[in-house]
Amino acid sequence: MVLRLDWTDRCFGYDEAFPLLMARNIAEPFVSQSGPTALLDSLGSLIEDTESLRPKADMATSIVLITDGTDVVSERFEQTDIAIKAGAMGIPIHTIWVENENLQPISHQAGQEYLSELAQATGGLHSQLGQRHQGLC
Repeated sequence: MVLRLDWTDRCFGYDEAFPLLMARNIAEPFVSQSGPTALLDSLGSLIEDTESLRPKADMATSIVLITDGTDVVSERFEQTDIAIKAGAMGIPIHTIWVENENLQPISHQAGQEYLSELAQATGGLHSQLGQRHQGLC
């Protein structure tokens, strides 16, 4: 999911705009998909391709990542690579952790910690989605 934050930055201020925008754009509960995700390889490739994806070269870029934060299949990128690449390009990564009932509690914690650290390292914001009835918190 890619969301543009440009107009909300001017209307609300960056810290206020992110939760408002996310609440507005996430109207339906997430349906958990089973199976592993190559999160780091996907994110690393997206960061590398960012320049070619911008309609105009001077447009600001940010990434909104909605995930449980776990990855057991990526082969090309490591966790530290993502923050370094995004930081070097000035791309904040906003992270939203979602609960995955298929994971053990230790994996939940590791995923939450990674997403929080990634957001902090890149100048992004971090939030969590709880169970379906809790919504954006």
